Amino acid sequence: MIVKPVNINLRVKLPKKIKWGVAFNKNFDVQSFFSAIQLLTKSKVTSVYSNGFNEAKEIAEKYGVINYFNDINEFLKSDFDIVYLADNSNDFFENAIFFINNHKNLLCEKPSAITYNQSLEIEKMISEKELNVIVNYSHRFNPLVIKAKELIEKQVIGKIHSISATYHIDFLPDESSIYKSKLSGISVLRDLGHQMIDLLQYLGGEIIEVKSFADNLIYKNPQNDFLTASLKFKSNCYGNLSVSYLSKKSVNRIEMLGHNGAIIIENIFDKKKAPTLLTIDLLGEGRKKFRKKVNKTLTMLRNSQKLFLNNKKTTIPFSEVTKNIYLIEQIEKSI
Repeated sequence: MIVKPVNINLRVKLPKKIKWGVAFNKNFDVQSFFSAIQLLTKSKVTSVYSNGFNEAKEIAEKYGVINYFNDINEFLKSDFDIVYLADNSNDFFENAIFFINNHKNLLCEKPSAITYNQSLEIEKMISEKELNVIVNYSHRFNPLVIKAKELIEKQVIGKIHSISATYHIDFLPDESSIYKSKLSGISVLRDLGHQMIDLLQYLGGEIIEVKSFADNLIYKNPQNDFLTASLKFKSNCYGNLSVSYLSKKSVNRIEMLGHNGAIIIENIFDKKKAPTLLTIDLLGEGRKKFRKKVNKTLTMLRNSQKLFLNNKKTTIPFSEVTKNIYLIEQIEKSI
């Protein structure tokens, strides 16, 4: 399945300083966004909306935002240029369509709960309205991930034959989890798995075939907390995805094995400000390790601010989301 990126010329012109409106699900943690945006001199949050009034009031008062709402129509009437949509629940599709219909550019969290057909509809509307919708795949802004992609494209490790990705944390979701899928209830796939699927396809190319297993291994909660999948890439290499809510010691890494060596990236998603580690292990050379601390939210916001201010289209088109959602549904159907 190939989804072609949509090239757009943005119709909505923005001022030299961006006024942000923040719309978030009451179960979504937006603290990192507010902490990061305060460091940007050309951005300011002017309005806050949440489906929980107390949550909207609390975050607005904490960060000095005058306007806060739990009515999305009243929120829309307030003064802002761009919406940060922090909602990956089943309400994402309705809210995204609402803002796009009202000609608002968006920065949004990964829309884990939408279907492939809904993603296609959003993609079509973005093109028709000539808007910019940036998805927060924060790992794509990590300098070491970018470096790894450059090395892969230059075939430094030769022909890649195997790619494995793992992401394991300790978490106990319940029936109210914002990552619960209407299709299968596999929250861990649409949460941790969504990020790893994008990373796999970003570095390894399109995945064309999957075989998967999911289970409820330790906590026996209502949703599956473990998933593993075997993957076949269009480039004729093979891989494995493993994600879970079962590990008290958090682990996230991706390993790419080629004919001439290996590239390993670890600690891409850790929220404790620990450095990302890139290891390059080439035939006939000493193993090289590179560490870098990255404020992923701040890096993503700086990149987004630059795109919006210069009226340029995003480097991560919504077609990338569509491609990832399609694969998620294929994984769910293969279990």
